[in-house]
Amino acid sequence: MVHANGGLEVRALREALATLGERLGLGLVVASTAGAVVFATERAERLLALRNGALPSELQRCVDGVAREKDESPGARVKLAGSRHTVRARATRLAGTRHVLLTLEEEGPRRDLSQGLVERFGLTARSVQLVQLASRGLTNREIGERLTLSEATVKTYMHALFRELGVRNRAELVALAERTAKGD
Repeated sequence: MVHANGGLEVRALREALATLGERLGLGLVVASTAGAVVFATERAERLLALRNGALPSELQRCVDGVAREKDESPGARVKLAGSRHTVRARATRLAGTRHVLLTLEEEGPRRDLSQGLVERFGLTARSVQLVQLASRGLTNREIGERLTLSEATVKTYMHALFRELGVRNRAELVALAERTAKGD
């Protein structure tokens, strides 16, 4: 995947970032130091509600600090204007380029739920996604559409989750998720 001139194939890099972001539960953005978004994972797009391919001004300040001074920002807690999301953002300059990698970690109840499910039950990122979407009241079909899975596959995954977590149905799953998010 590395070309003779030392460049990494763009498609492979995008796939690697998307996979890494999903596994770590992070939103990832590659942006120019001027703030133009080159690549964003689905989670990052959802968190940032990206418009016109530009970073929100709150995150541009993180990028500006890295572009001027250092290779990495210490991290910032950012409440995004016009959004209900608060994220912890960290910017890292990509060596030899005029680009920055932003890592975005969601804070609040959904983040607490994710952490609790992983810590308490050892769930995978995919299982955490299923629990989160089911907790929002989505049907198997709607979950499948969001995750590009068939309805039958989602049903199979959900039944496996029920067994793994010791619940009998979605209502019990949602109740367990709510208790886990609260730390019970």
